[in-house]
Amino acid sequence: MRGGFSADDARQVVQWVNPLGVDLIELSGGSDEAPAMHGQTRDGRTLAGEAYFLEFARDIAGVASMPIMVTGEVSAAIR
Repeated sequence: MRGGFSADDARQVVQWVNPLGVDLIELSGGSDEAPAMHGQTRDGRTLAGEAYFLEFARDIAGVASMPIMVTGEVSAAIR
């Protein structure tokens, strides 16, 4: 999302909270008004990347000491 965290920013934040005893990190993005939240995108190219954030979650799990959760129509936990 424009103006949001980059992947590098997110990894850094997770590294900062690792020692704080955080139970889990939830990855989400967009809004109810975004077409991707309803299974479609304006350009048709980015749905796989927005759908459940699985690839991003796998990346973040590489630096996280806590479980990573993604949201969508069905929630899932990574790790």
